[in-house]
Amino acid sequence: CLFSQPILHISSEQNVYNLGRHIQALEDREKNLEFNKVSSSEQSGQFKTSNHEVLSFGYSNSAIWTKAVIKNDRSDQVSLVLEIAYPLLERVEFRLQTTGGDSIRQTAGSAIPLTDSEAKNRNHVFHFSMKAGEEVELYLRVESSTAIVLPLTLWKESAFSQKVNDEYLILGMYYGVLVVMILYNLILFF
Repeated sequence: CLFSQPILHISSEQNVYNLGRHIQALEDREKNLEFNKVSSSEQSGQFKTSNHEVLSFGYSNSAIWTKAVIKNDRSDQVSLVLEIAYPLLERVEFRLQTTGGDSIRQTAGSAIPLTDSEAKNRNHVFHFSMKAGEEVELYLRVESSTAIVLPLTLWKESAFSQKVNDEYLILGMYYGVLVVMILYNLILFF
């Protein structure tokens, strides 16, 4: 069933937002819909509102378009990071449409060389900023021969940086212990 587009409100108090229930999705079976068509008012009625925290479309030969409306309720500009914590997606196109008509486009995916990607991260991440009081429409176009799973999280940039640093610290400790154990076992063996 179709519902009105839910709006995600960015506040000063919260650093992390799950986009799952704020997303609408559209299946493009022919893979021929362009951004201009998808973002038009005539297509907006074709999107279906998600009622899941993580969107999962299984294995699909279709392209999946998602749409979210985000409003910055803060009195200052905010820098945000959209993270898709499923690195197996082959092609992800990120579009951000402002109320003024400006558009930002970024691409990521396992089929895209990392040198061509905007952000160097193991997950697909997209950086953008919003002015005070600004409302934007965020679109994603996803294509993959693997399962299409979209665990979408919106982070304030400082919180995302802290999360990445914490992950690197834990991975560093893990690999450090692993190297020590290998060296210890080599000493015992010889």
